Amino acid sequence: MSGPDILARFEGMEIDPTPYPLVYIAGVPGKPRHPVKIGKSNSNGIHNRLRALQTGCPYRLEYIFVSEAGSDMEARIHAAFSQARLEGEWFARTRAVNAFIRHLLELEPDWQKHLKIRLRRKDPPHDPS
Repeated sequence: MSGPDILARFEGMEIDPTPYPLVYIAGVPGKPRHPVKIGKSNSNGIHNRLRALQTGCPYRLEYIFVSEAGSDMEARIHAAFSQARLEGEWFARTRAVNAFIRHLLELEPDWQKHLKIRLRRKDPPHDPS
């Protein structure tokens, strides 16, 4: 498929600017003993959030899980794993934390959809006549 063909598929579409809340778990991929960050962002800021976290971390971070959820969900997860809290929103990868992550991945295996740009159909031009 050539460039013009690809662009034609998105004719009449635009990026949906409406932010929606996300809760994420970020950590070092393949390292179940490294801590994870459990935090919140919104759909417009999720990509920048990982870059900001990476600045202070010597290991390459990735999102382990992202889901559409609000601040209340983040607070409940923090409370559930308060014994594993290291500092701020960073948590040790205890058995319970790892089991929770596995459970989330089973419930929502296509979680990466939240990292994609949302598109919406453009509204037709308004005709005042």
